Amino acid sequence: MTKQNIVVSIGKALQVLEHFPGEVFDPDKFAIFDISLSEFQLHSVELRNYKKMICAISFCGGRYPDLDLAKFDVVLVLDEEVIDHDNYLQKLRKKFNNHNIVIVCSGYHKDYPPDTDSVYVYPYFLQSILKHNVPRTVDSIEYHQRTFDVLLGGIKRHRKFIFDRLGQHCMLDACYVNLTTHTGSAALVKTIYRSPEIDSLEDSASVDVIGSQGFNGYVQLESGAKISQIVPWGIYQNSLYSLIAETNFENYFFFTEKTAKALYGQRPFVFFGAQGQLEDLRNFGFKTFGDVIDESYDSILDPTERFTQAFEQVKWLFDQNHPRLYQRLQPILEHNCAHIQNRKHFLEPLKQWLYQHC
Repeated sequence: MTKQNIVVSIGKALQVLEHFPGEVFDPDKFAIFDISLSEFQLHSVELRNYKKMICAISFCGGRYPDLDLAKFDVVLVLDEEVIDHDNYLQKLRKKFNNHNIVIVCSGYHKDYPPDTDSVYVYPYFLQSILKHNVPRTVDSIEYHQRTFDVLLGGIKRHRKFIFDRLGQHCMLDACYVNLTTHTGSAALVKTIYRSPEIDSLEDSASVDVIGSQGFNGYVQLESGAKISQIVPWGIYQNSLYSLIAETNFENYFFFTEKTAKALYGQRPFVFFGAQGQLEDLRNFGFKTFGDVIDESYDSILDPTERFTQAFEQVKWLFDQNHPRLYQRLQPILEHNCAHIQNRKHFLEPLKQWLYQHC
C-alpha cells in the first residue's frame, strides 16, 4: 500500500527526535528513508507515489551545505538553537532552494523570539540522555563524601565565577570539580582543575577516553553516546547537590544535558544560567526548589548579581541538616525523574505541530 507521506532523513536526522522508530512520525502515515549526506549529493533520490515528500536535515549549528531541495514539499530543519529567526529562515530558504522550511530547535535567544508558525521549540537535549542511560537508585545521604558536584566543563565567565567563589570560600575540597579549557568541538582540551577522586567515580568507558584525550563532552564513546550524555552515577552517589552552569547565561531559552542529568538523577541543584531559566523549566512541567531554597536569584537581570545571589544558596546548603533537607526535597526529585522520562508529554505537542506543517 502506498504510504501517505515520506520523510527523507539526511544523516539520520530524525534520531534527534525519535529514540525509537515511529515515535514522532507514525509508520502508518509516514515512510522513513535514511540517507547519508554524501549519498544524497552523489545520487538523486527517486521518490514516487507519495502524497507529500519531506526532507529532514540534522542540526549543524547553522553550518549547512548548499543543497537543492526544491522537489520536497517540506524541509524539516533540526537545529540546536535559533538566533535572529527571520534572517536565519531567509538564509535557509536560499540555501535549500525551498520556501517551505519548518524549524525544530532546542532553544533561542530571547531578543529574537521565534515565529511559532515556522519554528517549534522542543527541548531535545532534555530528552537525549534517556537513550543512553538506565535509572538507578542513588543514596547520597548515606554514602556522600562531598557536598557538591561542580562538573563545569569548558571554562566560561559564569563557570569561572563559580570556581573562583569556591576557592575564595575554601570549598573546593568539599566538591567534585571539573574545569577545562573550552573548544566547542571534539578537539583536545586541557584540564584547568579536576578533583583527583573523580576518575574513580566516572563511568569506566569515559575514564579510558578522558585518560587519552582529556575530558571533553563532545567525544563519542563506542556505545554511540557522547561523554556528556552519560549520567555520572558514581559522583551523584558520593555527593549531595549539583551546581549547574548551563551553556548560555545571557537571555537564552536553552537547556542541555547538564540540566537533564540532574533532573534524571534526582539531584537538588543551584542553577547558574540565564535570567528566568528556572521559570522556563517549571513551564515545561518540572519542579524546582523554591519552597526550600531561595530561588529569587532567577529573576535578577544582571548576571553577576544573579550568580552572587545563587552562590549565597550554595553557602546556605553547605551548612544545612542534609538528611532533613532531603526529606523535604524528595517529592520534587521523584517528580522530576518521572517527568523527564514521560516522552509522550514532550512528544505529543511536537507531533501535532509537525503533522499540521508536514
